[in-house]
Amino acid sequence: MKNLGIVSYTQRQQNIVKATFAGFTSQILCNRLATHLLEQGVSLRHIHTLLGHGNSKTTEIHTSVSTKSLANIKRPLDPLLEIQKSEKQTITNIKT
Repeated sequence: MKNLGIVSYTQRQQNIVKATFAGFTSQILCNRLATHLLEQGVSLRHIHTLLGHGNSKTTEIHTSVSTKSLANIKRPLDPLLEIQKSEKQTITNIKT
């Protein structure tokens, strides 16, 4: 009887997982996982190892770049441009 309880519990778990991920292929789930990890700051090398890919190019294919993550990238000259912008504003305020 105990074995039947475990089997039926496992079946319930499988049904929940199937209902939750209905319409998702393993490829889509892999792509989403890789992209999510990349957006959270996990290195591509770690994702490559986690997914078990033989080639790092395969891992790159599984990741996509969101516009949100692109917007957060700071370019090397951004701080200088911000300083120039604030100096111009200060000069404008002094003149008026």
